[in-house]
Amino acid sequence: MYPSIGLYNLYKKHIEEKDFSSAIPDVTKKRTLELMQVAVRCAEDWNNALDIGGGSGHYSIPLSQVFKQVTLVEPDEHEDHEILEDRFPNLSIVHEFVENVVIPEKQDLILLSDIYEHIPNIEAFIAKLSTLQEKGGVIYILTPNPVSCGPAIRSAISYTISGSHGHIRHYFKNEVEEVLAKHGYYLVHHSFEETPLRTPLRIMLRGLSRRDKRWNKRIPYRIVRPLVLVILAPIVSIIQSVAYRTEYAHRDDAEHTRSSVYIFKKL
Repeated sequence: MYPSIGLYNLYKKHIEEKDFSSAIPDVTKKRTLELMQVAVRCAEDWNNALDIGGGSGHYSIPLSQVFKQVTLVEPDEHEDHEILEDRFPNLSIVHEFVENVVIPEKQDLILLSDIYEHIPNIEAFIAKLSTLQEKGGVIYILTPNPVSCGPAIRSAISYTISGSHGHIRHYFKNEVEEVLAKHGYYLVHHSFEETPLRTPLRIMLRGLSRRDKRWNKRIPYRIVRPLVLVILAPIVSIIQSVAYRTEYAHRDDAEHTRSSVYIFKKL
């Protein structure tokens, strides 16, 4: 039976408890993790999950509490990776591009969060992923919404126009569906997330987290820190509520959201 604890609560719990992350989690991601949970529940089994381009591994952590084995494939090394592998025995990290990785196990879930738009040859990429899944396998895609973001080459969020880390293309819904359909996938869910409000709220949280982490090295602050966190708790709760309510209300609004979410299942 699927675990009753939601991914968002797992995400928040482990970031709050572990010293490798900021003490104040990015609670604006509640809608993101809620939709990831929809993808998890669409999977036939919860044996293996693959997080491609998952950065520091913040999404891999809650997934590792649901799946028997989670593999994070991330070309760039992060300072937290070694700690994560040590603390989560069923989480393995591979510093390589997924095209160059041999993955013998079939994957029940493949997570593509902010990676789809970076792939130079999307046809070959999806063909590769298709070989990693059997019938019932699920792919979750979070990618820029071209209606509000515009083409990749003109978009402010495409921080590099060319090179291995830039946005290659921003895809419309029919384009994403066509590519996945060629490899036996059908669309289970599509919606939008990340309203413009998320950015200033996230900046506020990051500022609080950076200061908390820096000040925590000083003995006087360590003494009063529990009180500070108690005072911050209602502020963080308000930020979470505002961000979530706004994004849920705009889940069908293509003009005022920056990201598209797709959940596909293999026939």
